[in-house]
This record gives sequence, structure tokens and C-alpha cells, in this order.
Amino acid sequence: MVFVNRYLALQKIVELGSFTRAAEALGYTQSAMSQMIASLEEELSIKLLIRSRTGARLTLEGAELYPYVERMVYQYWAAQEKAGEIKGLETG
Repeated sequence: MVFVNRYLALQKIVELGSFTRAAEALGYTQSAMSQMIASLEEELSIKLLIRSRTGARLTLEGAELYPYVERMVYQYWAAQEKAGEIKGLETG
């Protein structure tokens, strides 16, 4: 789940335009969100976000990668939903 959390964090930051608002929405501290994004940027060797006092936005490289992030997050939620259906079938 830790792997996916970083992508969920990135998606929420982009959606809300703010580390702070994204942290509140996902139940993390702003510091934890910053650490997740720093870890993801380090793993990918790409700076994903431009941070400013007015918020956060994707870099050019981040914007190019972002459609893949969105698909990954969608697939994660689809898998969670399917797992729930399977569990429902087993107990039903």
C-alpha cells in the first residue's frame, strides 16, 4: 500500500493544488505528504511538482507522466472494488 499511497498523494495534490489541502483530504500531515512526494521524485529521478506559497502544480515532466499516474490510481481503485466483490461472493 505504501507504493500506491505516493501516487494517491500526487493525484490529490494535483487535484486540489495544495499539499496542505491534499494532506487534510487524505488524513496525512503536510510533512508526510512532502516526504511521499520527495520519495517518489527520488525514485523516478524526476521533479514532479513546483511548490510555491500559492500552491503546487506539475512540472513539464510531471505533466507528461501524470496520465500514467491517473491510470495507475484508477486501476488500484478498480482492483479494490473487484476484491470487495470477490469477498462478497465468498461470504454470500
